[in-house]
Amino acid sequence: MSGTPAHREVGAASTAARPAAALTGAEMTALFQAVLDAGLDGVVVCDRRGHVLEWNAAAAEMFDLPRERVLGRAFDHLLAPAARDAFLRALAAAVRPSPRPAGAGRPGSASPLPHAREVPGVRAEERGVRSGQERPSDFSALTWGGARLEVVAVRAGGKPFPAELVVIPARAARPLVTVLVRDLTLSKRTETRLHGQRHILEMIATGSPLFAILEAICRLQDELLPGSVCSVLLLDATGRRLVHGAAPGLPPAYQRAIDGVEIGPDVGSCGTAAQTGETVIVADIATDPRWAPYRDLALAHGLRACWSTPIRDRRSGRVLGTFAVYPRTPRAPGAEELTLIAEASHLAGIAIGERAADDALRESEARYRLLAEHATDMITRHSPDGTFLYASPACLPLLGYEPAELVGHHYRDFVHPDDADIEDIIKDGVQNGTEALTVTYRGLRKDGHTIWLESTIRAVPDPDTGLVRELLSVTRDITARKQAEEALRAAERRYRTLVEQLPAIVYIEDANTGRLRYISPQIASLLGYTPEEWMAEPGRWRAHLHPEDRERVIQAVKHFFRARRAEVCELEYRMYTRLGREVWVHDTRRMVRDEEGTPLYVQGIALDVTERRRAVEALRLSERRFRSLVQNSSDLVIVLSPDAAIQYVSPSVGRLLGYRPEELLGTTAYAWLHPDDVPTARVMFHRRLTLPNAPLIPMVYRVRHRHGEWRYMEMLSTNLVDEPSVRGIVVNMRDVTEREALQQELARLAFADALTGLPNRTVFLDRLKRALARARPNRLAVLFLDLDGFKVVNDSLGHATGDALLRAVAQRLTACVPARDLVARFGGDEFALLVHRVSTAEQALHKAERIIAALRRPFLVDGREFFVSASIGVTVNRTPHASAEELLREADIALYQAKTSGKARAVLFEPSMIEQARKRLELETDLRHALERGELELHYQPEVDLATGRVTAVEALVRWPHPRHGLLRPDAFVPLAEECGLILPLGIHVLRAACRQARAWMETLAEAPVVSVNLSARELTHPTLVADVRAILAETGLDPALLRLEITETAAMQDVETTTATLAALQRLGVRIAVDDFGTGYSSLSYLRRLPVNTLKVDRSFVAATDHDPQAVTILQAITALAQALGLEVVAEGVETETQCERVRAADCTSAQGYYFAQPLTAEAMTRLLTEQGRRATTAA
Repeated sequence: MSGTPAHREVGAASTAARPAAALTGAEMTALFQAVLDAGLDGVVVCDRRGHVLEWNAAAAEMFDLPRERVLGRAFDHLLAPAARDAFLRALAAAVRPSPRPAGAGRPGSASPLPHAREVPGVRAEERGVRSGQERPSDFSALTWGGARLEVVAVRAGGKPFPAELVVIPARAARPLVTVLVRDLTLSKRTETRLHGQRHILEMIATGSPLFAILEAICRLQDELLPGSVCSVLLLDATGRRLVHGAAPGLPPAYQRAIDGVEIGPDVGSCGTAAQTGETVIVADIATDPRWAPYRDLALAHGLRACWSTPIRDRRSGRVLGTFAVYPRTPRAPGAEELTLIAEASHLAGIAIGERAADDALRESEARYRLLAEHATDMITRHSPDGTFLYASPACLPLLGYEPAELVGHHYRDFVHPDDADIEDIIKDGVQNGTEALTVTYRGLRKDGHTIWLESTIRAVPDPDTGLVRELLSVTRDITARKQAEEALRAAERRYRTLVEQLPAIVYIEDANTGRLRYISPQIASLLGYTPEEWMAEPGRWRAHLHPEDRERVIQAVKHFFRARRAEVCELEYRMYTRLGREVWVHDTRRMVRDEEGTPLYVQGIALDVTERRRAVEALRLSERRFRSLVQNSSDLVIVLSPDAAIQYVSPSVGRLLGYRPEELLGTTAYAWLHPDDVPTARVMFHRRLTLPNAPLIPMVYRVRHRHGEWRYMEMLSTNLVDEPSVRGIVVNMRDVTEREALQQELARLAFADALTGLPNRTVFLDRLKRALARARPNRLAVLFLDLDGFKVVNDSLGHATGDALLRAVAQRLTACVPARDLVARFGGDEFALLVHRVSTAEQALHKAERIIAALRRPFLVDGREFFVSASIGVTVNRTPHASAEELLREADIALYQAKTSGKARAVLFEPSMIEQARKRLELETDLRHALERGELELHYQPEVDLATGRVTAVEALVRWPHPRHGLLRPDAFVPLAEECGLILPLGIHVLRAACRQARAWMETLAEAPVVSVNLSARELTHPTLVADVRAILAETGLDPALLRLEITETAAMQDVETTTATLAALQRLGVRIAVDDFGTGYSSLSYLRRLPVNTLKVDRSFVAATDHDPQAVTILQAITALAQALGLEVVAEGVETETQCERVRAADCTSAQGYYFAQPLTAEAMTRLLTEQGRRATTAA
């Protein structure tokens, strides 16, 4: 019995290709030449003695021998000695004349090649080399006759490799043999892997010692991972230390040094993997910090990398140990290596997890059953005739059947019909005593799908009789492997096509002379020459070199060939194309050597890098421009390492912060920030480091200047850690100290009064709201204060003096209240006070009266004394739900009541005042609508010439026929108009209506009266007064001489210079000017000399005084005399009796006005009066 496992491929016989139709000799020759030139496998043509006559490129590459070195040599010398006899027997059989077998070349005939296999010691004739066969006259000879051999071939350097030879006789003028050669290295490697894994599974299933299994795992991986050694470490009973398990390839000294090492996060790869439970890949032990404690030990034994993965219990997932691979060179694993590591750790996990058993027999049985029940491969037991006795649960995912559905059935029932010969193969193997037989075949799933299976079958003998008691089989799904192998073959075909299409010139030169042997067709696309043209002229390459690069390149190439030991010559230089265009070439020459190091040839690749060079040059220019911009930028640019160390500082740091750049390099950025800003800066820096694509957010931090002060710097950071030219966090910053100071000042101004420094309305309301939230009813008071007559001071002495007075008032108000109370300025001359801890409303009122008394004391401003009074509205929080806005509104209403009640007093809010305020608001609204709709009307009171009794002028007096309140006199709504800003539109309305009526009288009456219109102080000082009067005169067409504007002496004296200029401008229009209510204001005749006025209207109080005061007549006479001396017309107002009329006539007043003559009349009534007066005058004439 042989102990060598047998492996057969079944099913191929049923799919063998049928013979091709006969070809002519010429066709066969052409076909043979095409196969020889394009084949992926090696093709060798030998004569009858086995000497090589032809040798294709694939064979040259496979054996590392060029064609010229092998022609004429005996091919069997390229085989291992043990394989030469088998080859020579196959060669002899192939050239021996023999009749053509029946059916050869016809459809349906099977070639013996798929099953032909040469085994040492077995005659070639038994494996398909048929003697006495007649050779065909066409290429169909390739489909019959010949032998398939598996041999060990030898490369030029003496390195053996597994190969498959197909020896095929060929019809020619002389006996020739074609040998097809295929490198079996990859398939053998796969076979070794699968066989090894099966062997390990069998060891586990049969209860082999744990150390033997672990060593088998390591030896298998050592074989599959050349250049590496493997080890298994096991966790001890404490679970804290790793002890030796298996490491047949590791030096014993190293094994002893790491035996018993304690696991931890930085204890090499294995200690870390065992502690974390994760795979640990260390590509370079020399640099990885996790290997610091054992670095010297590992490097001393030639271990340069370590890939370790935890071995887990497949049931509990508990870490049992580690499986490690130690490459001899620094590198990371590829995908295939990771798969091998995972498989090895899985196998080790199975082996280690099954080692604890008391009874050896029960342990073996339990381990076998556990393996069978949980293995991904299907484990089955069969009777000697093939009937299922047992099937593991893996049969369900593999075949779709439950185990019970298989038991009792023959395995042939689940084999594809085309692979039915598997039964004979298994029987032969069992009868021949094969220890382990592996067969590959197609299986049938329950759902009808076909899958590829691989079964390893072992015969279990009866210990008594020695006969086969049962068959043990391990079956796995290799469909994916089959597909992968096909995909690999397809990928190889695609790769070859891709290489041929590479945009690079591939060339081969003689290793000794440097003469060009081959150049690829890409020479045409780069330089414009065909390969034949380029090789025909050896000096063409030298001639096309750029003159500036020629000497350098030629010398480098000469040195490469002379040195002989050089491996690579890599150059970049310029060349000229056939058309004279300049291109850049990246040229790499590599010396190809045999196994002994003897140079064979030079292989070169030339790439067109013209565009790359242009891009590099553009990048260099861009970097130069960028550096220039950074160096000369007014902003500061710094680059920080990932640990916030300063790597670069632009020169503007000197101008902005006073430092030289080198003073900051290497220091941490946080050292220069204000301590209060460091926590925020750390958070933002970490965010930028970990979230490089997060939105850019400007941040402002305080940075210490060289002179010690803190400068506000706005910073914007960008993560360029992965940018090779930067590798850091780039921070752009600019000095925003002035901006921050301005923002702080603006913030202060937003909550403070700029003039007095007191809190403003916003702060007052906020403090009031907070106070209300915790105050009990009647414990909080709001005082709203307004200065009386402040406008006079402001207008007469200027805003600077008014501002100084307001500041003085603010200081005195602050001194009047304790620190817990609040004084705020709302604007203009309005102040508000928030008073805490009042017990009653009367106490709050008393507080306000004391403030009024304090303000009555004189103020000294710019060396002058000023006296002011104040009106205060007072309210308290009567209910627990009072809001800040409600209290402020109540105080405002009370203030209005204080103003209308005579000023200089404090008034406590009463709920009834709300109704008054509401009525006032309604009246204001009605007044606005009345003005919009033109509902106001004018009444006219006549002025009578005392000498003639005729009406010479009328005064226009506004009346408001209110729909609910009846006809309202001016004193009922004009003050309201003054307060709410309607006095100007009201005045324009009255002036326009009066001028229209005067124009109507001018057109209808023979002698039209002068119409007087009163101007308020606001109207007199308004800058558009003159323009408005001019426009209305033009609009109505009124003669300016018929219009007289009346002003009060108080209004005139508020700003004498401005009033004088305004009145003069009006007189230039032709309008008359009168001073109304003379004697109630300054009562000074001296200013009349300065004012451009025409008429003086004496206040009614002087006329009424004549009834009981004899001196009043004298005063009236004096006023009249002085006015007439100034050329002014004098009108006495308020004449209500005949006696008063006689007295004012006696005082030489020229005209009089009052109820004695007529009450104010409507326009219609006044028109009738004037018409009647004109009629009487006409009759008298």
